[in-house]
Amino acid sequence: MIVYFHRNPKTYEIFYVGIASESGRVQRPYKRDNRNKYWQHYVNKHGGFVVQLVHKGLTIEDACYWEQWYIKLLGKKINGGQLVNLADGGETNAGYTHTQKQRILSSERMKVRGTGHMMTKECREKAIKKISASLKGKLIGEKNPNYGKRHKWSNESRERQSAIQKARWAPIKKIVIKKERADYEESRLLNLKKSWGVKVLNTITGEVFQTIVDAANSIGMKKDTLRMKLNGKNPNNTSFIILQHDLACVS
Repeated sequence: MIVYFHRNPKTYEIFYVGIASESGRVQRPYKRDNRNKYWQHYVNKHGGFVVQLVHKGLTIEDACYWEQWYIKLLGKKINGGQLVNLADGGETNAGYTHTQKQRILSSERMKVRGTGHMMTKECREKAIKKISASLKGKLIGEKNPNYGKRHKWSNESRERQSAIQKARWAPIKKIVIKKERADYEESRLLNLKKSWGVKVLNTITGEVFQTIVDAANSIGMKKDTLRMKLNGKNPNNTSFIILQHDLACVS
């Protein structure tokens, strides 16, 4: 199971929290259908949405827990929060497998109705003919409810309809979750250690300092100033030099 966010494409504000199965419905976070009217209104108004996968590889229980936790943390708009979710989370049929009996009954219902994605080719042809026959001649000319209205649209109405259509077909963007702060700090410290952790020799006293920082502190000089002198970017008017085997560590 996965937990995902939908974010505003301009401000990246989280406006929806959901869960989905990784096996059969992993595409669910990127779908626009079967969303509530508040979600549809928000996406049409702001020109699309950004998908962020927050948790992966969870059990159904853990996914429901995190969905409830995020919804409670951010709050629903109907309660004064920022999410367009209507439910409190934790209820899902994602990952549910229908029994063979349920599949057969569902298939029979679809065949009788002549609608749905599970019907046979014959049923689809029958449904198309039935719909075409029922609409034939009913929406032509003056019988069409929009007859003669198109040229009367104001510029504001045209721009609004244009924005709605652009939002409906706007490409879905993805964002990459930034590294955890702890990983970032560890990487930063390693880079600093590589830059400053070289041995420095005082050619007058013969004393060896373990880092540039220690050498700079011994004469009251800023560490950046001493590093620039030692790596040759500024004239070195000090008695310090970097030990030969550590020269490659300084940039």
